[in-house]
Amino acid sequence: MGKTEIKKSNSLKKEFEAWNIFLESFGNLLPGGIGVYECSDKIRPLYLSSGALQLCHGFEEDFYDKAKENAEFLLTEHHAQRLRDEVQMAVETGKVLDCELHYRMMPKKNGWVWVRGRILRRYRRRHIFIAIILDVTRQKKLEHELAVQNERYRLLEETSDEILFEVNVLEDTMTYSYKEIDGELIRRRVPHYSEMLQKYPLVHPEHMEMFCRHLNTAAGKKAEGQFEYLSKISGRGYEWHWLYYTSIEDESGNVIRIIGRIKNIHDEMLRRQEAKTEWERKLYEKSGIRGKIQDTLENAELEDTHAMAIVAIDHFKKIVEQNGVACGDAVLFKAMDLIQKEVDGHAMLGRMGDGRILLYLKNLSEEELDSIMEHIVSMIEHEDNKVADLSLSCCIGAALMQGAVNFSVFYEEVEEALHLAKITKGERYIRV
Repeated sequence: MGKTEIKKSNSLKKEFEAWNIFLESFGNLLPGGIGVYECSDKIRPLYLSSGALQLCHGFEEDFYDKAKENAEFLLTEHHAQRLRDEVQMAVETGKVLDCELHYRMMPKKNGWVWVRGRILRRYRRRHIFIAIILDVTRQKKLEHELAVQNERYRLLEETSDEILFEVNVLEDTMTYSYKEIDGELIRRRVPHYSEMLQKYPLVHPEHMEMFCRHLNTAAGKKAEGQFEYLSKISGRGYEWHWLYYTSIEDESGNVIRIIGRIKNIHDEMLRRQEAKTEWERKLYEKSGIRGKIQDTLENAELEDTHAMAIVAIDHFKKIVEQNGVACGDAVLFKAMDLIQKEVDGHAMLGRMGDGRILLYLKNLSEEELDSIMEHIVSMIEHEDNKVADLSLSCCIGAALMQGAVNFSVFYEEVEEALHLAKITKGERYIRV
């Protein structure tokens, strides 16, 4: 070694000693560490902070001993050559070395490190190199998992007959994809999504409140859910769709995405409604409350007086859409229980469709009938009779007849009275 190289070596030694306090303190705060290397025909570590030494945890002893002589021994052949190339470029150009390298641990483990460093000293046959070394194995695994998930999503897009969507909460954008009938995959991006929802009626007005409530809930906290609604998103006027969604949070627990899928269930819904209508018709006309009332009317005495009423829970369809069928059932059971207590068992009553209850009483005066119906309205609307924090209200239409009575005519009178009760301000109960 010449005098110049000896002088440079002594200078570097003093400089390195002055750095030791910094390297030991700051270097150990990193999720990795700091290393100083001598680069010649091999890359030999001169100093490793404790954080950098921790990266070697798990190496077999003989494997680690070889790495102390040549850091390239820790790398796969391809990445060892890449490190040599990067170091050579840093020596020739003075540029900062910045790369990710694949290391190996014996016998089967391996990982990734990110290395960023520069040349401290250039000598004739060797050079001194300092670098920050961070273990990025977890990040690389996450990147790989993300790539796998993206590929799964691509396959789902290619094979699904549903609409897949993603709402970016921070940017207020919606991205969705679907397949055309001819198999072409269509992707769309909708900016200012919240504004678009209000401006263009893709969701039916009766379902908009429910739709926005689900969306806002998912945007505010981790949530998932599903619901059915009418929408024009399929491009053929308002049709029934089923939507499933889930929220995705960042590391701080803030929702950043809402993802989900939408399926057109219009044909299925029509079949479901037709089956329900047929079932209800048979139930009411044969074994249900209609059949019982009709039998009573046919076997009544001429001097008997007959009262029939329909109690209709207000906004029942909305209650079911927003809270589910089970909640709708609970509301009707509550109302029927209150009515049973009011009539004290001296009546026939039964559940009908769309949140209505049909009620029959015998041999009442007009005053007695009015008193019972008005009390039923008051009880259902009473604060103590909420169901799942839902305040209830109702309308009642009733009719009173005597003698030989035709059920169909009687029922039409009651329905007309109910219609008047619904449209007449200030009147919850009307008798005709």
